[in-house]
Amino acid sequence: MVNLQAEIKEKKRVALSSVIAAIFLTLAKFAVGLTTGSLGIISEALHSTLDLGAAIITYFAMKITDKPADELHRYGHGKVESIAALTEALLLLFTCIWITVEAIERILGKKMDIEVNLISFAVLIGAILIDISRAHALSKAAKKYQSSALAADALHFSSDVLSTIVVIAGLIFVQFGFSMADPLAAIGVAILVAIASIKLAIKTLDSLMDKVPQEVEDEVKKSIESMSNVKDFHKLRLRRSGKQIFIDLHVQLDKTTPFPDVHKITTSIEKKISELGYSTDVIVHPEPIITNNKKDEEKITRKEITEILTSHSDKYTDFHNLSVKKIGEDVFVNVHLVVPKDLNIAKAHNLCNHLEKDIAHNLSPSVKINIHVEPCNGECKPCSNTNCAISTNK
Repeated sequence: MVNLQAEIKEKKRVALSSVIAAIFLTLAKFAVGLTTGSLGIISEALHSTLDLGAAIITYFAMKITDKPADELHRYGHGKVESIAALTEALLLLFTCIWITVEAIERILGKKMDIEVNLISFAVLIGAILIDISRAHALSKAAKKYQSSALAADALHFSSDVLSTIVVIAGLIFVQFGFSMADPLAAIGVAILVAIASIKLAIKTLDSLMDKVPQEVEDEVKKSIESMSNVKDFHKLRLRRSGKQIFIDLHVQLDKTTPFPDVHKITTSIEKKISELGYSTDVIVHPEPIITNNKKDEEKITRKEITEILTSHSDKYTDFHNLSVKKIGEDVFVNVHLVVPKDLNIAKAHNLCNHLEKDIAHNLSPSVKINIHVEPCNGECKPCSNTNCAISTNK
């Protein structure tokens, strides 16, 4: 509990410091942008305004996301982070549209006097230093706590660094008489921010749509495959909610495994997955191994049927052409039974019924048996364990 409280406190602290930084940058850029008339700086100020809104969203998301699961939110509140990140991406895209429209109007003839001075350069360079500091702190916290909202905030401040550099380059060109450099720089800002926003939107939508985190799935698979007592596994499912990854899977164990050992194995699987370093919630469903080697199963079944038939060898002369075929869980058996030629049809029918019931009783009620009765030719002696001329179709 202490570690969890410390984690929540640190995430809130990082998010709150980003809000304060965004407020300072927004006010400073607006002041310089309105003073100089630079669209590039104004676009940066608007960018920082949305960064401020995003930082505020992130801060409140941090207060909600770590709440424990409740009756209405059985998987916790982690998806709030993805919703916050998606909101930030949409706000950034809206800004890109406004900047692009305004820049195109200026390129087409809308006049705007631009006054570039040392203060504007100083503010922008100071903004870069603050953005680098905030991006580093947010990125570090995002990786440490696997937070998509903090990662989105880090992306905002990182894109600020690039876009501010583009604006500075535009202002330098304006100083040398190339006035088109400012709206072109603004479009450059819009493009950079739009690319970052689209990437962020795709990532958050993947999270909201429960897209499988591929790198985690690969690690989970390798971890399970390394366990010798797990014969196979399937129906592996993963979903991420905030930093928490929910995993459930079916594992196949040897059918003779005692139940206490099954429990130990499933517990060891959960422990092994947790050792990967992710925050996980694992459910393992054990089931007996079902082999796909039908030929081996048919040989085992044929041997068992042969033993049952041989145990009734005093009632017939011989049997041959024993064939076994498995379709799904059903076993279909065909056999030719040789009986004394003086045996009447009623007794032959009773004999077949008796054999069918005994096979079904010893193997499975799902066994479907077809017995072809034929009279013996020549000298007819009762079959025994040593003289039955058994012929099986393989």
